Amino acid sequence: MTEEMNEAPFKAVDMSQFKRTYLDIPYADAHEREKLDLVLPDEGEGPFPVVVAVHGGAWKLRFKRADNIAGLFQAASQGYAVASVGYRLSSHAKWPAQVNDVKAAIRYLRNHAEEYHLDPTCVIVCGNSSGGHIAQTVAATNDDIDFEDCLLGDCGDSSVQGCFSMYGVSDIYVCEHQTGHRDDGDNPMSPPDQVMGFCIVAEPEERCEMASSVKAIKRRPDGVPPMLIQHGTGDVVVPFEQSVALYETLQGLGDGECIAYRSADPHKEYKLLKDELAGKRAVLELVEGAEHGDKWFKTSENMDRFLDFADEISGIDRSAHPRTPLPKIELVPSYL
Repeated sequence: MTEEMNEAPFKAVDMSQFKRTYLDIPYADAHEREKLDLVLPDEGEGPFPVVVAVHGGAWKLRFKRADNIAGLFQAASQGYAVASVGYRLSSHAKWPAQVNDVKAAIRYLRNHAEEYHLDPTCVIVCGNSSGGHIAQTVAATNDDIDFEDCLLGDCGDSSVQGCFSMYGVSDIYVCEHQTGHRDDGDNPMSPPDQVMGFCIVAEPEERCEMASSVKAIKRRPDGVPPMLIQHGTGDVVVPFEQSVALYETLQGLGDGECIAYRSADPHKEYKLLKDELAGKRAVLELVEGAEHGDKWFKTSENMDRFLDFADEISGIDRSAHPRTPLPKIELVPSYL
């Protein structure tokens, strides 16, 4: 039984439901987790824009087929290739190894775009919770050599053209001070401590600078792509102020229009704001009362919302390729 399978009672995406897949592709060789799964649309020869999915799990749990990112696989039914990336957890390597891994995976996908029928000009990185933290940092550090480990896999371009973050951490130092130090069971180190390799609240802020997408954007504002940011106001694991700070940082760039709203009825607001994503540099959606990992984020309605955002970036012509109802993603026990 492999490490990634020994995570019951979690469930995993059943990869057999997809017609065209490339599974467990190694993109680097520093660790056995450095593999990705690629799902292509059932029909067409592409090139397909790419959704890169980064799973959450407190930087220490889950794997690339985890059910908490199952909704992102629905994008394959709408003309996108979906690449779900495995990466080193906090028990394997410390930050920013996780960002290094995802960037290496993107380099691999771009360098093998012709082989897999991918569009190398359109890569959108997505993640939830700690995966959102990784996705944000990947996007905030386009062309930043400090976040590239060129000894991992292929050399080349790891830039992304968009980012979708659900209840992600934008500044790990601030987040740990907002929530208070939380022991992790028998481990006196909290999950953020574990990924950083030290007790965050006992160290100066400078030690956490590379784990802040907010600081990364301020340091190198050029080249940061559009972002769709979602968070629940009832989140006690990652305070929603983390996403507000990210949004305000993007808003402060002054290089594009931003929009934010807070709603007790996200379904109503979804319909109201559906056509207002065009050309936005940042969109912040705060869901009133939603908790960390709330089921609302995983609904087909919300994935349609993400696809509206992705279509603006990819330029998919929906008059020629109309949106179809999103399929249910089948799951299997993770220990099978």
